[in-house]
Amino acid sequence: MINAYKAYWKRYFDFKGRTSRSNFWWAILGQFIVSIVVGFLARMLDTNAVNSLWSLITFIPGLSLNVRRLHDVDHSGWLVLLAYIPIILLMVSLTLTTASLLMSAEAASGGFGLATIVFGILALIVVIYFIILFVKQGVQGTNRYGMPDND
Repeated sequence: MINAYKAYWKRYFDFKGRTSRSNFWWAILGQFIVSIVVGFLARMLDTNAVNSLWSLITFIPGLSLNVRRLHDVDHSGWLVLLAYIPIILLMVSLTLTTASLLMSAEAASGGFGLATIVFGILALIVVIYFIILFVKQGVQGTNRYGMPDND
């Protein structure tokens, strides 16, 4: 796990090549554990700034890790953008729903609630699709994205 997590940080801006299934999941586990520690630290300091800063710091290496994992299963890294579309739409819909609720109860019946449900379901479908891709075994040998990484 430690080597996979080190590789996660060493390949911060590396959107080329491949990341094996085991290295991907070990890096995810390492990131999860560190994020829990950061969350406790933020709670002790009574600030959300620590979590926000941590999210900004880890966005790019997380994105590059996802791209390399997609490469390992022979999919374009651009597919990652597919994951962000329903999530962004869901966030916009939630924001509009909240804003309309704050304005008045009558304005809240403007259909944003239905849109939020639809975008939430789409986001869930996309997450399930990516989990399926990420648990697949990578292509054996060289593919169009290069050699597999060493486990």
